[in-house]
Amino acid sequence: MQDRDYLVWLHGTPYSQLKIWHILRRLAYDTTQYHLNATLFWIADSHVIIIAYIGTRSKPIEPPKPEPKEVVKPGEAPAPSAPQPKPAEAPAPPIKPTPAPAPAPAPQPAHPSAKPGERYTDPLTGMEFVFVRGGSFQMGDMFGDGSNDEKPVHEVAISGFYIGEYEVTQGQWEKVMGNNPSYFKKGENYPVEQVSWNDIQEFTQKLNQRAGKKYRLPTEAEWEYAARSGGKREKWAGTSSESELGEYAWYSNNSGQTTHAVGQKKPNGLGLYDMSGNVWEWCEDWYGSDYYRNSPKSNPTGPSSGQYKVLRGGSWYRSTEVHPGIGPELGQPGGPGLLPRVSVSSSFPLIF
Repeated sequence: MQDRDYLVWLHGTPYSQLKIWHILRRLAYDTTQYHLNATLFWIADSHVIIIAYIGTRSKPIEPPKPEPKEVVKPGEAPAPSAPQPKPAEAPAPPIKPTPAPAPAPAPQPAHPSAKPGERYTDPLTGMEFVFVRGGSFQMGDMFGDGSNDEKPVHEVAISGFYIGEYEVTQGQWEKVMGNNPSYFKKGENYPVEQVSWNDIQEFTQKLNQRAGKKYRLPTEAEWEYAARSGGKREKWAGTSSESELGEYAWYSNNSGQTTHAVGQKKPNGLGLYDMSGNVWEWCEDWYGSDYYRNSPKSNPTGPSSGQYKVLRGGSWYRSTEVHPGIGPELGQPGGPGLLPRVSVSSSFPLIF
């Protein structure tokens, strides 16, 4: 091959130094007689352009020798390699703060729109109702001087409900039923009495049809929970002091042997009047002498059947020895009645 210069363009994927040497050697035929120079240009797509200048030279070009591999005997640690410069790293993207998880929703009460003490007035009769917030309490004879059917004391959990702020009056009863069966006919604001449990079922049925609500009698557990100002340890509705009882209740010592207009005494802690004294109040439950021993904890409704219905609250003729407002009594569902106290709401029970 004559002494002359060659200008060679190689275009392709990147090659190692050894690979380039072999390519140039083929072009020059005999690298012992020619001088080789190569310049590499990298482009964006990682391909390489090689410009090789071939000319005469006096010494042969030796191909580059691969670096010897390190031999490590078993049990020996490899020699540390020289630190290599690290390629520049792209800046890490900013770390966005992880939003805190939303708190779990609080449990909703049975009546989510109602607040403790909230009032509701029935537009047909004018009966006023107070919302009683649910909770747990100890039901039964808390003072050790009650009858056997008030024992044992047991824990009961009650859902929220509305209950009548006052006993149902003679005027309210007459608006629904068209009659007044009371013995003490002293005025519209006096409690209705001489109504049986069956009479009250007819009353609530008619009231529900006309008002579009769900009026009913309270269960015995609801009644006691409300009478005790939301399950407090009270002997009478509003107080445990016998010296204060006359401020809260009409009973044998101050009634003059007659009923009195509703709402004349102090209310209990929930704003409910005459829960002790004045007239007996029917409950929804059948009576069971041993029911307290078998009662479920959550919203008990009394035995599934029986002969008598439960009465609570005492009356104008009862003395303090029989705990007006706390201990249960019994009455025939169709027998001569006493007074209802109702609760009501479009979505919650209403109680007399």
